Amino acid sequence: MAVSPTPPPPLPGTLITLAPAPMELPMLLRVALDAQQIGVTRFELSWQQTDLAQAVEMLRAETQVILTAPGTSPLASMVDLVWRDRSVTADLPGMAPKEFCPPGSNRVHLLEFHLHATDVLGEIPSQVGLIAAGSQLPISVSSDGPTAMLAMMAALSGGCHLRVGTADSGGGPRENVALAAKAVGFAKLGGRPPLTSAEARVQLGLAPGKIDA
Repeated sequence: MAVSPTPPPPLPGTLITLAPAPMELPMLLRVALDAQQIGVTRFELSWQQTDLAQAVEMLRAETQVILTAPGTSPLASMVDLVWRDRSVTADLPGMAPKEFCPPGSNRVHLLEFHLHATDVLGEIPSQVGLIAAGSQLPISVSSDGPTAMLAMMAALSGGCHLRVGTADSGGGPRENVALAAKAVGFAKLGGRPPLTSAEARVQLGLAPGKIDA
């Protein structure tokens, strides 16, 4: 009797991060709620965001998103993860990622790389492959310009996660939701649908937050 082959393990879901440029607080909340509804689970606040304390309190009260902010922010203790720049190392030549740690901790839970626009589009998949092979930590990848679509596809196939937003690409506040929808669409097409907030917290080793709606 033939033995059925063991099915391959399911592909991991995708952590979708939105990094908006600074905007007025009512619009920031609207963007966060709309983005959360379509699959965004991490929200990266700009250090230039006005009324940052109010923004954090508002997003904490009204959403389930994982909040991240620069480690130099005076409000760093109020968010889930803070980031710092890491120096280029031998295992990831030519690339300096952001490291994300819980406030007050040096334990890295997430790496984030931005792939700069290049005319040599064929380099993007090899760059993402190098990133994915160089670390055992969850990795988020962003890009802009003509490379953004290819970077998203390569990141998904390499097991990485996605970051989009007007902090990288420019554009008005509502453009953030369109960018998030595009990232979510790519994740679903790649067989790696967006993680829920609870799933993302488990994958990033964070304490449980509010129950997903």
